Amino acid sequence: MGHDLLRGDLAAAAHDNLFLLVLLPIAAAWGAWFWLQRRRGRRPSLPVRSLITVVVIAVVWGVVRNLPGFPLIPGG
Repeated sequence: MGHDLLRGDLAAAAHDNLFLLVLLPIAAAWGAWFWLQRRRGRRPSLPVRSLITVVVIAVVWGVVRNLPGFPLIPGG
């Protein structure tokens, strides 16, 4: 996926790992917001529910994308 992104081939990167391609910008924005809140002296709480949701979705995606016959097979 990284190689495809460096070449600017978004379709191939999405074919390799759509979940990671969508999650990376969201995680970066969430991290930037969290960091800005800390710099301003606030102590934002990390929503445990959100973290658990992301982890569960990542595990399910990891299992589903490795099932035989899944249409988005890396390098396929």
